[in-house]
Amino acid sequence: MNFIKRKWKDIALIFILILSMFLSFYGVWKQGYANSYYTAAVKSMLMNWHNFFYASFDPAGFVTVDKPALGLWIQALFAWIFGVHGWSVILPEALSTVISTAIVYHIVKRSFGKNAGLISALIFSTTPILIAVSRTNNLDASLIMVLLLAVWAAIVAAERGSLKHLLISMALVGIGFNIKMLQAYMIIIGLFMLYFFTANISLRKRIIHTIVSAAVLISVSLSWAVIVDLTPADKRPYIGSSSTNSVLELALGYNGIQRLLGHSVSKSAANNMPMQPNMGTPPDMNQTYFQGENKGMPPDMNQNGNASFDDNGIPFNQSNNGTKDSADSNSQATQRIDKNMQRIGGNGGVGGVGENGNKGILRLFNEKLAGQISWLIPSALFGVLILAINIKKKDKNNLRHLILWSGIMFPMIVFFSIAGFYHRYYLSMLAPSIAVLSGIGIIKMWEEYREKSWKSYLLPNAIAINALIQAIILSKYSWGNILIPLVLGIGLISSILLIMVKNKNIKYAKIFLISGLLALLISPFAWSLTPMIYGDQSVMPNAGPQTQMKDLGRMNNIGINNKNPMPSNFENNSNSSLVKFLKSKRNGEKYLVAVPSSHTADSIILEYGESVMTYGGFSGSDPILTVEKLKSMLEKGEIRYFAIGGMGGNQTEIINWVKQNGKQVSQSDWSNTDGNNIGDPFRGGENITLYDLMPDKN
Repeated sequence: MNFIKRKWKDIALIFILILSMFLSFYGVWKQGYANSYYTAAVKSMLMNWHNFFYASFDPAGFVTVDKPALGLWIQALFAWIFGVHGWSVILPEALSTVISTAIVYHIVKRSFGKNAGLISALIFSTTPILIAVSRTNNLDASLIMVLLLAVWAAIVAAERGSLKHLLISMALVGIGFNIKMLQAYMIIIGLFMLYFFTANISLRKRIIHTIVSAAVLISVSLSWAVIVDLTPADKRPYIGSSSTNSVLELALGYNGIQRLLGHSVSKSAANNMPMQPNMGTPPDMNQTYFQGENKGMPPDMNQNGNASFDDNGIPFNQSNNGTKDSADSNSQATQRIDKNMQRIGGNGGVGGVGENGNKGILRLFNEKLAGQISWLIPSALFGVLILAINIKKKDKNNLRHLILWSGIMFPMIVFFSIAGFYHRYYLSMLAPSIAVLSGIGIIKMWEEYREKSWKSYLLPNAIAINALIQAIILSKYSWGNILIPLVLGIGLISSILLIMVKNKNIKYAKIFLISGLLALLISPFAWSLTPMIYGDQSVMPNAGPQTQMKDLGRMNNIGINNKNPMPSNFENNSNSSLVKFLKSKRNGEKYLVAVPSSHTADSIILEYGESVMTYGGFSGSDPILTVEKLKSMLEKGEIRYFAIGGMGGNQTEIINWVKQNGKQVSQSDWSNTDGNNIGDPFRGGENITLYDLMPDKN
C-alpha cells in the first residue's frame, strides 16, 4: 500500500500510456490494407532500393505517392519485419502516438510537475481526431512525434541559450518536413519566438543563432527533395500529384498553398469523376450511367474534356459526336460541376466546405469539426490566461511556455479557420498545444485557487465554462441526450462545490477538482472510442457517433464495419479474372496494364505485386503520360493493355488516341462483377473499358 502511495503518479503514467496504445491500436487488424494508396507504395518500396528511395507507388517505379519518403521508409521497415498488412503499417503510427504521450508528459513535468504532466498526457491521449488518425497509416502521428521532440529541444535551447539544441530542434522540424512537407512548419513560429524572446543570451547571439538554425531547417527539409529533383526525370518515377514533376513544386503547390486556397482537387479531375446523386451513399446498383460506344467513360465530354451534369448530378445524354443534347453553355455546365463538387466536399472537393464547414472564427466549433478537437479549447485558453497573468521577471518558465504554446496553437487555429482545403485529421496537429495548455492551466489555477485573490475563482469558472461549451457542442450530435446531463451535471456541480469549500477543506476541493476534470474528459473519451466501435476510416480518419460519420464512412478502403460499399467492374477479390486474363496475354511487357488512377491500381499491386502503370497518378489528373511517350512505350514493348474510365482528368488526348488506335476487349473476357473488392467512394460507377493496343500480338 505504501508503494502505491509513493508511486501512484508513475503508475498513473503507465496507465495513460497503456490507454493510449489501446485506443490507437486495438482492433486495427480488422482494417484490411488500411489506406491502400500508401500500403501499395510500401509493398512496391520493398521490392527494390530504387522504389524504396523514391517512395514509388508501383513496383515498376512509374510514379511516386504524394508525400516524401521518410515516413513511408519507417512503415516499410515494419512491413519488412512483419509482412505487408494493414496492421503492420499502422503499428509505427500507433507507437508514435504512445511515444508522443510520453513526450508530452515529460515536457510538462520538467517545468510544472508530475500532476500537470499527467493531466496533459491524459488529455492528449484521449483527443478524438488524434486517436482516429493514429489508427491508420496516414503519417500525421509520426509527424507529431517528431515535432514534439523538436519542441523539447527548443525548450532546452531557450533555457540554456544553446545553439546546439536549437539546431537539433530545427533539424527535427526538417525531418518532419520529409514526412508531411509544409505541415511540419506549423510549429516554427512558436519555436522561433520561444528562442528569440526568452533565451538568456545577448540579442546579437539570438539573431545569429536564429539565422543559422533557419539555414539548418531549410537544408534538412530540402535534402531529399533536391536530390530527387536533380535526378534526371527518366531515371526516377514521376512525382505524384505534382504538375511539373518536381518535389519542390509538390511541397509548395499541392501540399502547400493549395491547402490554404482550397484547390487540392482540380476541376479538370473532378469533371471526369463519375458523379452520382447522393454522393457518399451506395448508388442504385441497377442503374447504368455509361452506355453505348463510350461505355466506361464519363459522359458528355466537351472539347476541354469536361463532363456535364444536370442539376441533380445526373450526366447529360451524349450523342455519338460527343456533343450535348442540351444547349447549355459551358459556364452553366461548370456551375453544375461546382454543385457536384460541393456534394463531395465543396470548394475543392473532400477537405473543403463539405468536410469542414464554412470558413470563419467559429469554424472549429461547428458540427463537422467540434467533436474532433475542440472539447478542451476553452481550458487551453484559460491556460494561456493564467500563464499570462503569472509571468515573473526572474523566472521565465511561464513566459517560455506561454510564448511557445500560444505561438503554436493560435496560428493553427487561424489556419484551420480560414483554409480552403484540409482534411479533418490534420486537426490532430492541435492536440499537443491544447493538451499542454490545459494541463498547465489546471495546475496553475489550482495553485491560485488555494490563495485569497480574485485569481482563485478562475479554476471553478474554467470548469463551468468548459462544461457549458461542451454541452453546446454535444447538442449538435445524437449522443447529446445522454452526455449533456453527465457533462453539465458533474461539471457544474463540481464547480459550485469548489467555490463552496474554498479555503475550508482542501481534501474535498481535490475531489471536486478531479470530478470536474473527469466531466470534461467524458465526451472526448467517448468520441475516441468510436473508431473501434464503428470501424476505422482509413482514408479520411474522423471520430464521433456513427450517424455523424456516415457521410465519410464509406469514403475509405473497406467502408463501415469492413464492408465495401460500391462495386466496380474492374476490382474483384483475389481470384480476379482480370489479372488472370492479363497474365495469360502478357509477353514480356514491363507493365501488366495501364490504369487511370491509383484507386484502380492499388488492389492489383497489393494482391498480386504486379507492375501497374497509373498514368493519371493518385487522382487521375497528373500530366505524366503523353501520346508521344505512350507510342514510344509501345514501340519498346513495355505496355499492351490500357484501361480508361473512372477518374482520369486531363487525359482526354490520350484517351481519344487509345480509343482510335486500340481494340476494345470484351468485358466478358476479363470481368467478374460478382466478386468483392477493395473499395473507394470514387469507384462507385467506375466502369472501366479495357483496350488492347497491340491486338495483332498473340
